[in-house]
Amino acid sequence: VRVVTPEAVGHAATRLAAICDARVLVVDVGCATTDVHSASGPASATQAVRTVEGDLGVRAAAGGVLVESQAEGIVDPVEADLLGPTVARMASETGYVPRDRGSAAEDRRIAALAAVVAVRRHLRVHAEAGHDVGLVVLAGGVFRQRDLAGGLPAVVATLRTDPVLAPALAGVPVVVDADFAVVPAGLLAARGRTDAAEALLRDHLLG
Repeated sequence: VRVVTPEAVGHAATRLAAICDARVLVVDVGCATTDVHSASGPASATQAVRTVEGDLGVRAAAGGVLVESQAEGIVDPVEADLLGPTVARMASETGYVPRDRGSAAEDRRIAALAAVVAVRRHLRVHAEAGHDVGLVVLAGGVFRQRDLAGGLPAVVATLRTDPVLAPALAGVPVVVDADFAVVPAGLLAARGRTDAAEALLRDHLLG
């Protein structure tokens, strides 16, 4: 069975929902798109619902993140001006990998903004996904960098303090897939190896 990355993330979301017996949101921030998967149900009887935001990403679609963050009122004009050169570099150097703390922090900021906008949109389309959320997982290569400056808590705080998302996320654990567990776990689950998938998710995301 061949499972591409978005499908693997969906399988992982469904498995997490079964483990937690609660609704789970998995936000997969990529270079060109940001996908949000929501799943619920104790027995994983239903597949995850997915939205794909083709204008939100941390490389090719970084410009869309800045535009939409301003349109949503998340970023003010001052921050938009400061992020402008960074976003232009991201869009033009799609293979760039940050090598210092400042550049990594800029990557995480754009990723956090992409996640907020994507989740807002997801909840507008799937309003039920905003009720009884039990876990939020942030995934994507941008979060697998070495967290030299302790910046991942700032990403989590960006979601938690967003005025639109705060009511749905109050008291909800928000974890970051810094160990790249989501996709492998989803691939295992898709092949019927649910015990192995569950062990991977518990060890690296649920603690």
